[in-house]
Amino acid sequence: MIKEPSELLGEAIRANGYNGISFPDPFAALEVIKKHHEQYSLVILDYKRYHNRMWICWKIAEIDNTIKLIMIREYDEIVDNTLKVDVFAKPIKVSNLIEIV
Repeated sequence: MIKEPSELLGEAIRANGYNGISFPDPFAALEVIKKHHEQYSLVILDYKRYHNRMWICWKIAEIDNTIKLIMIREYDEIVDNTLKVDVFAKPIKVSNLIEIV
């Protein structure tokens, strides 16, 4: 079975001592954040995976604007960064991402 990039990232974060959960589906992730936002201080998003790009960042900020957002994007994509999301270009090494976390 091939794992989603979000699953691999979640595994890497947990393997480095952080409590993390991953979702390949942004709608499922958003539902969990709505119900348990106080449990999350950071959300890492894959910019390419979402149809409307920044909509999920806006939704998370509406739910809890204390949650820090990190967006990983394709090298040549331009991100509307009105929310001041930390943006990093692919490819990003997991070790570099762990340092950021």
